[in-house]
Amino acid sequence: MAKWAIIFDSKYGTTEQYMNWLAKKIDADLYKAKNVKPENLMGYETMIFACGIYNDKLSIIDIIKKNISHLMFKKIIVVGVGWYSQDDFNVKMLEDYNFTPEMQGRFPLFLLKGEINLKKINPMEAMTLKMTKSRLNKKFDRSNDDIVAISMIDGMNKYTAEENLDELVSFINEGKWKIRKQ
Repeated sequence: MAKWAIIFDSKYGTTEQYMNWLAKKIDADLYKAKNVKPENLMGYETMIFACGIYNDKLSIIDIIKKNISHLMFKKIIVVGVGWYSQDDFNVKMLEDYNFTPEMQGRFPLFLLKGEINLKKINPMEAMTLKMTKSRLNKKFDRSNDDIVAISMIDGMNKYTAEENLDELVSFINEGKWKIRKQ
Protein backbone atom coordinates (compact mmCIF):
# COMPACT_ATOMS: atom_id res chain seq x y z
CA MET A 1 0.00 0.00 0.00
CA ALA A 2 1.27 3.45 -0.95
CA LYS A 3 1.47 6.34 1.51
CA TRP A 4 -1.07 8.39 -0.45
CA ALA A 5 -4.52 7.62 -1.82
CA ILE A 6 -5.85 9.66 -4.71
CA ILE A 7 -9.62 9.58 -5.12
CA PHE A 8 -10.84 11.30 -8.26
CA ASP A 9 -13.92 12.05 -10.29
CA SER A 10 -13.29 12.77 -13.97
CA LYS A 11 -16.17 13.50 -16.26
CA TYR A 12 -14.20 13.99 -19.49
CA GLY A 13 -10.72 12.67 -18.67
CA THR A 14 -8.68 15.76 -17.79
CA THR A 15 -8.72 15.17 -14.03
CA GLU A 16 -7.95 11.49 -14.60
CA GLN A 17 -4.92 12.43 -16.71
CA TYR A 18 -3.63 14.77 -14.00
CA MET A 19 -4.14 12.18 -11.27
CA ASN A 20 -2.38 9.46 -13.28
CA TRP A 21 0.63 11.77 -13.59
CA LEU A 22 0.45 12.68 -9.90
CA ALA A 23 0.15 9.06 -8.76
CA LYS A 24 3.41 8.25 -10.56
CA LYS A 25 5.18 11.33 -9.17
CA ILE A 26 4.29 10.67 -5.51
CA ASP A 27 3.83 6.88 -5.60
CA ALA A 28 0.13 6.99 -4.71
CA ASP A 29 -2.69 4.50 -5.05
CA LEU A 30 -5.37 5.71 -7.44
CA TYR A 31 -9.13 5.22 -7.03
CA LYS A 32 -12.07 6.37 -9.12
CA ALA A 33 -14.54 7.95 -6.72
CA LYS A 34 -17.47 5.94 -8.05
CA ASN A 35 -15.63 2.66 -7.34
CA VAL A 36 -14.00 3.39 -3.99
CA LYS A 37 -15.41 2.06 -0.75
CA PRO A 38 -14.58 3.48 2.69
CA GLU A 39 -12.84 0.24 3.68
CA ASN A 40 -10.41 0.76 0.75
CA LEU A 41 -9.18 3.94 2.41
CA MET A 42 -8.85 2.84 6.04
CA GLY A 43 -5.06 2.43 5.95
CA TYR A 44 -4.27 5.87 4.52
CA GLU A 45 -3.46 8.90 6.65
CA THR A 46 -3.16 11.19 3.66
CA MET A 47 -5.56 11.53 0.73
CA ILE A 48 -6.05 13.69 -2.32
CA PHE A 49 -9.57 14.22 -3.61
CA ALA A 50 -9.61 15.56 -7.18
CA CYS A 51 -12.36 16.56 -9.58
CA GLY A 52 -13.50 18.96 -12.23
CA ILE A 53 -15.12 22.28 -11.39
CA TYR A 54 -18.56 22.74 -12.95
CA ASN A 55 -20.47 25.98 -12.32
CA ASP A 56 -18.09 26.63 -9.41
CA LYS A 57 -18.97 23.27 -7.81
CA LEU A 58 -16.29 20.72 -7.01
CA SER A 59 -17.91 17.55 -8.26
CA ILE A 60 -16.38 15.35 -5.54
CA ILE A 61 -17.32 17.59 -2.62
CA ASP A 62 -20.41 15.60 -1.64
CA ILE A 63 -18.29 12.47 -1.08
CA ILE A 64 -15.98 14.46 1.19
CA LYS A 65 -18.91 15.96 3.14
CA LYS A 66 -20.59 12.58 3.51
CA ASN A 67 -17.41 11.15 5.06
CA ILE A 68 -16.25 14.24 6.94
CA SER A 69 -16.28 12.60 10.36
CA HIS A 70 -13.70 10.05 9.17
CA LEU A 71 -11.66 12.55 7.17
CA MET A 72 -11.15 15.17 9.89
CA PHE A 73 -8.40 12.99 11.39
CA LYS A 74 -6.54 12.59 8.10
CA LYS A 75 -4.40 14.85 5.96
CA ILE A 76 -6.55 15.84 3.00
CA ILE A 77 -5.83 17.86 -0.13
CA VAL A 78 -8.58 18.84 -2.55
CA VAL A 79 -7.74 19.47 -6.22
CA GLY A 80 -10.10 21.21 -8.64
CA VAL A 81 -9.54 21.21 -12.40
CA GLY A 82 -11.05 24.01 -14.47
CA TRP A 83 -10.18 27.46 -15.76
CA TYR A 84 -9.31 29.10 -12.46
CA SER A 85 -5.80 30.22 -11.58
CA GLN A 86 -4.25 29.18 -8.29
CA ASP A 87 -4.61 32.45 -6.41
CA ASP A 88 -6.00 33.46 -3.03
CA PHE A 89 -9.17 35.02 -4.47
CA ASN A 90 -10.18 31.92 -6.47
CA VAL A 91 -9.28 29.50 -3.70
CA LYS A 92 -11.29 31.48 -1.13
CA MET A 93 -14.27 31.86 -3.48
CA LEU A 94 -14.38 28.11 -4.23
CA GLU A 95 -13.84 27.18 -0.58
CA ASP A 96 -16.68 29.47 0.50
CA TYR A 97 -18.97 27.94 -2.11
CA ASN A 98 -18.02 24.28 -1.56
CA PHE A 99 -16.45 23.72 1.86
CA THR A 100 -18.21 23.48 5.18
CA PRO A 101 -16.86 25.83 7.88
CA GLU A 102 -14.84 22.99 9.49
CA MET A 103 -13.21 22.19 6.13
CA GLN A 104 -12.15 25.76 5.36
CA GLY A 105 -8.49 26.35 6.02
CA ARG A 106 -8.02 22.71 7.04
CA PHE A 107 -8.15 21.01 3.63
CA PRO A 108 -5.82 22.80 1.20
CA LEU A 109 -7.38 23.46 -2.21
CA PHE A 110 -5.23 23.38 -5.33
CA LEU A 111 -6.50 24.56 -8.71
CA LEU A 112 -5.24 23.18 -12.00
CA LYS A 113 -6.08 24.48 -15.43
CA GLY A 114 -7.58 21.91 -17.74
CA GLU A 115 -9.55 21.95 -20.94
CA ILE A 116 -13.05 21.58 -22.32
CA ASN A 117 -13.64 18.85 -24.85
CA LEU A 118 -16.49 20.33 -26.85
CA LYS A 119 -17.13 16.97 -28.55
CA LYS A 120 -17.97 15.32 -25.23
CA ILE A 121 -20.26 17.86 -23.57
CA ASN A 122 -24.02 17.45 -23.56
CA PRO A 123 -26.48 20.09 -24.91
CA MET A 124 -27.23 21.48 -21.43
CA GLU A 125 -23.52 21.97 -20.72
CA ALA A 126 -23.07 23.57 -24.15
CA MET A 127 -25.87 26.03 -23.38
CA THR A 128 -24.39 26.82 -19.95
CA LEU A 129 -20.98 27.45 -21.52
CA LYS A 130 -22.54 29.67 -24.19
CA MET A 131 -24.27 31.74 -21.49
CA THR A 132 -21.05 31.93 -19.47
CA LYS A 133 -19.12 33.10 -22.52
CA SER A 134 -21.77 35.74 -23.28
CA ARG A 135 -21.64 37.01 -19.68
CA LEU A 136 -17.83 37.13 -19.72
CA ASN A 137 -17.74 38.91 -23.09
CA LYS A 138 -19.96 41.66 -21.65
CA LYS A 139 -17.68 42.27 -18.66
CA PHE A 140 -15.78 45.53 -18.86
CA ASP A 141 -12.92 44.44 -16.60
CA ARG A 142 -12.22 40.84 -17.63
CA SER A 143 -9.64 38.98 -15.57
CA ASN A 144 -7.03 36.59 -16.90
CA ASP A 145 -9.28 33.72 -15.78
CA ASP A 146 -12.17 35.23 -17.76
CA ILE A 147 -10.02 35.33 -20.90
CA VAL A 148 -8.83 31.75 -20.30
CA ALA A 149 -12.44 30.65 -19.80
CA ILE A 150 -13.52 32.22 -23.10
CA SER A 151 -10.66 30.58 -24.96
CA MET A 152 -11.43 27.20 -23.38
CA ILE A 153 -15.12 27.54 -24.23
CA ASP A 154 -14.13 28.32 -27.81
CA GLY A 155 -12.01 25.16 -27.80
CA MET A 156 -8.87 27.10 -28.64
CA ASN A 157 -6.68 26.30 -25.66
CA LYS A 158 -5.82 23.18 -23.75
CA TYR A 159 -4.01 23.92 -20.54
CA THR A 160 -3.51 20.37 -19.27
CA ALA A 161 0.21 19.82 -18.74
CA GLU A 162 2.17 17.64 -16.34
CA GLU A 163 4.24 20.59 -15.11
CA ASN A 164 1.03 22.17 -13.76
CA LEU A 165 1.40 19.67 -10.90
CA ASP A 166 4.76 21.09 -9.75
CA GLU A 167 3.36 23.33 -6.99
CA LEU A 168 1.17 20.52 -5.65
CA VAL A 169 4.04 18.01 -5.73
CA SER A 170 6.29 20.48 -3.89
CA PHE A 171 3.58 20.98 -1.26
CA ILE A 172 3.28 17.21 -0.79
CA ASN A 173 7.03 16.56 -0.72
CA GLU A 174 7.74 19.39 1.69
CA GLY A 175 4.89 18.40 4.04
CA LYS A 176 3.48 21.94 4.18
CA TRP A 177 0.42 21.19 6.27
CA LYS A 178 -0.33 24.63 7.58
CA ILE A 179 -3.90 25.42 8.47
CA ARG A 180 -4.72 28.82 7.04
CA LYS A 181 -6.15 31.26 9.57
CA GLN A 182 -9.61 32.58 8.77
